Amino acid sequence: MTEQQQSPQAGIAGALTDLSEQTRILVRGEIASAQRETWDKLKATAPALGLLGGAGVLGLAASASAYRASLRLLERWLPPSGAALLATVVYGGGAAAAGMAGLQQLRTLPVPFPAETVAETGAVVEETAAQVRRGAADATVPRPR
Repeated sequence: MTEQQQSPQAGIAGALTDLSEQTRILVRGEIASAQRETWDKLKATAPALGLLGGAGVLGLAASASAYRASLRLLERWLPPSGAALLATVVYGGGAAAAGMAGLQQLRTLPVPFPAETVAETGAVVEETAAQVRRGAADATVPRPR
């Protein structure tokens, strides 16, 4: 059969096959784009996570053996309870400052999800659906023989 003699159903089947192939290619490309976007956002988050890790280490130091060593030094000038209070305030203040700095950095960074890729994919899917609807409408119109 020539192209002009094909039935509307054959035209629709061909269009659906083309759409299926294009959709498969689009989905693979969008998945790769989403992976790249997510990885880039996670890499941008690393310094803030490092600061939060540092805050955890400083918090741990407030209750570890370094705390006891500092108490011994402070007890040379202060009574034991005053030395313990000062060491707690210094270590706790350092941990709080590092934690607040890390959270501040995290708040300024974009979310680590592929939001841009999802938006672009939605627009492409809408455009493709509109093209399919137009193609289906064209296929139902009887063509002169």
